Amino acid sequence: LNKSVLEGETVQLDGSESYDLDANPLTFSWRSPAGIHLNDSTLKKPTFVAPDVKVNTNYIFTLIVNDGTSNSDPSTVTITVLQVNKRPVADAGSDISYNEGSSVSLSGSLSYDPDLDVISYKWTSLDGIILFDALGPAPSFIAPQVSANKIYRFKLEVSDGVLTSIPDTVKINIVNVNKIPVAFAGVDQTVNEGTLVQLDGSLSSDADNEP
Repeated sequence: LNKSVLEGETVQLDGSESYDLDANPLTFSWRSPAGIHLNDSTLKKPTFVAPDVKVNTNYIFTLIVNDGTSNSDPSTVTITVLQVNKRPVADAGSDISYNEGSSVSLSGSLSYDPDLDVISYKWTSLDGIILFDALGPAPSFIAPQVSANKIYRFKLEVSDGVLTSIPDTVKINIVNVNKIPVAFAGVDQTVNEGTLVQLDGSLSSDADNEP
């Protein structure tokens, strides 16, 4: 009988209702469509594993039996393999380093859906960075100023509208760039000769807070 099965399911065909009017023993010969492998095409009840399909797909199998003298007319059965929605896969890209102050672009372009469904993106910053276009495949941000190298983490989830992927996380290492310190020698002074003068460089500074 025609029937429907899920992709990946083991399916058994059944030619046991075949018969010979003379009650002679029968041999079986099954023909399967391209891409389908029967475990033994000469069995009365061969099996196969339903393939992965992008949409519900009909597969037609043909059976011919022989009584030792003559072949029967072909008989067919249709097996409909039902597509099962699969979870999409998120890929947040490789960990990478950027200098502070750089423009950083994340990339989820290697994310995919096994069923080729259109996917949507959702990025989440785990360390307080504000992302531009967090619902797109390639959000961006400006690397903050850091006093020492610091790692910021970003989580990506993708969805096919029904199922959401397992999250994937990328780490962006923001590299501290040593900045030139600023010297400030104080204000100009006018003093009498012989006076003790104090110069003042205390307002000199370093953007990295180094001594």
